[in-house]
Amino acid sequence: MKGPAFWIDTKSLASEINIPLGVGIIEKPVELQSYYVNIRVEKDDTTYIATMLIPISTNEGLRKLKEIHSFLTK
Repeated sequence: MKGPAFWIDTKSLASEINIPLGVGIIEKPVELQSYYVNIRVEKDDTTYIATMLIPISTNEGLRKLKEIHSFLTK
């Protein structure tokens, strides 16, 4: 996937951590405000949660998403 996305191997998560599937919004911190989509992916007997960020639908949304991508890749 291009853009701000990450894959989390569910085996690496502590048992008390529950990552919800579906669409949601990151409200805080303001620097990371965006929508997200979490989907379950199974590959080679491993289960992942794949997360993709989607810009907020404002004039600044796409610029903000580029800033988030830069932040996440550094």
